[in-house]
Amino acid sequence: MVGKDKIKAGGILQSHGLCLMGVMSATDRPGIVSAVFRALGEERLSAQFVVQSIDLNHDSHVQFCVSSQDCDRVLAALRPVALDLGAKKVSACRDVALVSVFGPDFRNRPGIAAWPLEPWLMRA
Repeated sequence: MVGKDKIKAGGILQSHGLCLMGVMSATDRPGIVSAVFRALGEERLSAQFVVQSIDLNHDSHVQFCVSSQDCDRVLAALRPVALDLGAKKVSACRDVALVSVFGPDFRNRPGIAAWPLEPWLMRA
């Protein structure tokens, strides 16, 4: 634990049965995330936990989770978009779980973000 004080957590959210999707290595430019989620919306598919990152080569990577039962439909919706964006890969990692911990201490206490992971690291 970080320090001897109690940690103020607003809550812990967890989701199971997810598939981590990615549209990877598209040359970064405005509109990439919009194009990805427009394609999902047209197919009435939802996503959660969205992350966009840009690497040192100026390639953009968009990753997000969907329900495992929607994984194949999402792949089908993403392939033409990825081709239009010039992405090098569409990825899918099945059987993913998501844990989110939030609260005021995460903003104000350095190192606090490691705390929720320590029980899993000790078991590994």
